[in-house]
Parts: sequence; structure tokens; C-alpha cells
Amino acid sequence: MRSYRKDALYSLGHFTKLAYGLDPSATLDRVSFWKERGIQLFKVSDIMFARSLRKRLEKQGLIPPEQFLSFLQRQARRIASIHVNLSQTSDGRMASAMYQDGLLHALQDVLTSTTLGIKKKEDFEIDYREAEHRLTQMLRQHDAIEIAYWSGRFEVIRRFVKRTKGPIPAYFHPYRARPLTKLIKGKTF
Repeated sequence: MRSYRKDALYSLGHFTKLAYGLDPSATLDRVSFWKERGIQLFKVSDIMFARSLRKRLEKQGLIPPEQFLSFLQRQARRIASIHVNLSQTSDGRMASAMYQDGLLHALQDVLTSTTLGIKKKEDFEIDYREAEHRLTQMLRQHDAIEIAYWSGRFEVIRRFVKRTKGPIPAYFHPYRARPLTKLIKGKTF
């Protein structure tokens, strides 16, 4: 049975999946032994391998740098803090609250998806185009609430895809339909 399995694997040639192993104290004999069995052994610790793999994936642009993700986490905490303390008693406060909802939803999606590895770079680019499309639709419909919300989502996804740093504006102008760094109150309800 063993030889049949070995023959079947070898007959697949380069289509055979290669397995990998990590052994910080691997010897040449051990590397050779496992290579004959279809396992490539690396003389490295698991933590060092994970760090090296992360750096390589960052360099290839397949995953965002840890520093950028930390920046986005700080922005999420800052915006959540502002959002919780913002009463919605004017046009500017309501527009800003909806914009912040969009920001926070997009930040949560980006950070969770990246941490869990469930979205690829292409998936985020699709999200970017979708957010841009939805924002354009809402602008045509003159739906102020949805414009504010989708502006927030678009702001975060655009920054994530383009790896743009810098403080994310936390407020939204109720009449000009654009993000702002300061609150414009507008009319009171």
C-alpha cells in the first residue's frame, strides 16, 4: 500500500502539492529525509517564519503594513469617541452622525477582514468601486442621509485601497455634502 501511494504521488510530477515544515534545529540529513517524502523543511522557528512571511506579503502589496492597520485602528477609536458624544440636534450633527456610521462600518469591515484574512486586495478594490457607485447613485437621488453614510464608507475604503495616511475627517458638511475636520451645525430641528 505504501509503495502504491508513493508511486501515485510521484506520477503526479509537479502537480503534487508540496508540504512544508519548520524545524529550528533541522540538520541536512533531516532536510533530505523529509524532502524525499515531499516535505520541504525550513530551519527556522515558527515565529520567525511568520514574521518573514508577513514582511514578504507586505512587500508584494498583498497585505497592508501593520503600521497602516494600527493607524486605522487609532482612527476608528477616535471617530467612535466623537460619534458617541455627538448629539443629533441639527442638520450638521445628523449628517456627521450618518457619515461617522459609514466611517465606522467601513473601518470595522476593513480591519476585521484584514485581520481574519477573508478578503484579498481585489476584494477591497471591488468594495471601493461599489462604494463609489453607491455614493454616485445617492448624489443623483439627492438623499442627504445616504450621501453622508456612503461618503463615510467611500472615504475609508478609498484610503485603505490607496494606503492613504492622515487623519480621517470626522464630520460632514450638511449642505455641501463633503467631509470636514470641524463640525458645522447647520439648522436646528
